[in-house]
Amino acid sequence: MGVLLLLGFSSGLPLLLINTTLNAWLTQAGLTTIAIGLFNLLNLPYSFKFLWSPVLDRFLLPAPGSLRGSRRRGWMALTQVLLLLSIGLLGFQDPTQTWLEALGWEELSQTWPGITVFTRPIFLVGLLVAFLSASQDIAVDAYRTDILAEREMGAGVAIFVFGYRIALLVSSGVSLILADYLPWWQVYGIMALLMLIGLITSFLAPEPENSALKPTSLRSAIIEPFQSFWRHRLAWAILLFVVCFKLPDSLAGQMTPTFLLQTGFSTSDLGIIRSWIGLLATLAGAFVGGEWVSRIGTYR
Repeated sequence: MGVLLLLGFSSGLPLLLINTTLNAWLTQAGLTTIAIGLFNLLNLPYSFKFLWSPVLDRFLLPAPGSLRGSRRRGWMALTQVLLLLSIGLLGFQDPTQTWLEALGWEELSQTWPGITVFTRPIFLVGLLVAFLSASQDIAVDAYRTDILAEREMGAGVAIFVFGYRIALLVSSGVSLILADYLPWWQVYGIMALLMLIGLITSFLAPEPENSALKPTSLRSAIIEPFQSFWRHRLAWAILLFVVCFKLPDSLAGQMTPTFLLQTGFSTSDLGIIRSWIGLLATLAGAFVGGEWVSRIGTYR
């Protein structure tokens, strides 16, 4: 459970650094609402991570020391190292810089201003952070599934969410407060160093039983799991539930920082009020929900 707490922190840390915190930075840099809205496309890797998750499931990374032969922990450590570097790199980007002239898109930008988003180095580095973060989630979720017995699932998920939400508090609340006193590159540098928590945990985490058992082919890693899912009698209902479950967050959450900053709130206000209230409500839901899942089962 202690390992899951720290892995939850590592998993949650990058998310708001390319959402709430980045949106606040872009707002202060003077980007238009259209441009800031298009930066929410950085969330796409989280939605499509199922496309490359079979690769992480199928292949074993050559890794040093205690990670040697570990399918889950090897991928966890690799993505965490790369996240540390890419989050630090993100802080050195200039939100106003574009490659429009180099690409010859000056005229196109006048007819569709949003095109400038895709020519900004900060967008491309943010996309790299999102891809690596989604990849870390794949490995961490698989590790959590392997390490927990069925009776521990509810408590394990609650502890994991606790760590995850603490990370959201740090990456949005603490970082936004720091932004009132430090330049953004230092804020992102501090956040990058916090990825060391997950990296150290990956080296020290216990190895799940039967961890060496991996799919013997890409068919068994890709096709057979999909076939198994679609044979489920509630497959469409489950899919619809997953989509609708996240819809309110996506609609209401992404543009809220921009709206509040333009209304007159400071980044400190945003960090304190949004993060603490949201954290307390979510933690209460996670622990109560985890307890009830253990008592009455997932479907009920």
